[in-house]
Formats: sequence, structure tokens, C-alpha cells
Amino acid sequence: ARTVVRAPFRGRVESRRVEPGGRVAPGALLFTIVDPTRVEVSVALAGSRFGEVDETGDADLRLREDGPSVWSGPVTRISPVVDPLDRTFFAYFEVDGPAGAAAPVPPGAFVVARIPGRRHAGVMAVPRTAFVGDRLFVAEDEPGAGGDTAVVKVRKPSVRRWLSDVALVDGGVTEGERIVVTNLEQLAAGSRVRVVPEEAIEAPTTVGEESE
Repeated sequence: ARTVVRAPFRGRVESRRVEPGGRVAPGALLFTIVDPTRVEVSVALAGSRFGEVDETGDADLRLREDGPSVWSGPVTRISPVVDPLDRTFFAYFEVDGPAGAAAPVPPGAFVVARIPGRRHAGVMAVPRTAFVGDRLFVAEDEPGAGGDTAVVKVRKPSVRRWLSDVALVDGGVTEGERIVVTNLEQLAAGSRVRVVPEEAIEAPTTVGEESE
């Protein structure tokens, strides 16, 4: 009755640590208060991507991988350091609700984030599965074969960046060259292969029993 404790901001009481009539010491936690109209979302990014976040573009947040976008907006701030334990740094977003309503991302929720990064110009995206070590196999038309037979050549491309499923190649392979992506373990420099158009490949026939 003799003390008034005012919250530092408007919000809702998420948890209460005291009861009426109880004794508390200075610095004791009394309540946990949440502002549902403004939520700060932190997203951990790999340290190898430090300095590549595009702070002028809008990020996209979803509550699940296959769900709709619930919010899009710019990065509020980026952590200036990389955590030495897990090699990650954080990008932060302030998610506001419309006209003072609750934010579309509830406090404590996990999100899937798509964050714009630095664009790489003058590169080709090559599947990582096409690489044998640091080499690629390309198929060059064999002179006098009428375009049906090709000779396998070896290329050692310059890779600017390795991504999860592709490599960004900026040299060593000419645009328009046919890169071999299958049966790599059976090839070597000088191997001859027959190039079959995709539309000419027939679906395999499955032989089995039919049931009613």
C-alpha cells in the first residue's frame, strides 16, 4: 500500500514472481512484462556471411517453412561481432503490429527468415554435385561426329563462393559449355559420351504385379 512500481512501458504481464504482502529485496524480479505490439526478432547467421547482409532490402519472416509470409521489413541492426563458440552473428528485426495491434510474430516464437544478401554479378551457378574435387567435366562436340558424340574435357574453375547446393563460378568455364552432372565416376579426360536430348529420354518401364 505504500509503494507503487510502474512498468517501463505499456504491455501485458507474462509472469508474476511476487504475491500481495510478500517481502522483496532491492533488485528482485517482480513481473515479466511483454509488449505484444513490438517484438524484436533475432536471426543467427553463419559467420562466413558476415558483411554480406543487404541492409537496404526487406527480409521476409514466416512462422513455418511452408507457411505464408507474416512480416517483411528491413534489418534494424546487425551484431558487430561473431560468436567464437558457434561462429554465428545475429541480425535483428523490429516487428510492429498494425496500428498498435499485436505483432504478427508472437514473443518467443521461432521463425523462418529469408534475408537479402550481397548479389554476385558475372557468375554461373553450377551444382555442387557436378564437382569432382576441384574439377568439372564438360562435353565438347567431337569433330566429324555429327554432333551425336562428345569428348569429355576437364576444367578447373574459379569458385567465388560455395553455397549449400551450388557453387558460384566466375572463371574457368565458358558460358554455353555443357557440364556433365551424372555418372562422373565413370568418366575421365578424353572419354567419349553420347549426348541425348532430354525430350528423347523415355521414362523407364516398371514390370510388376497388378492388384485389384
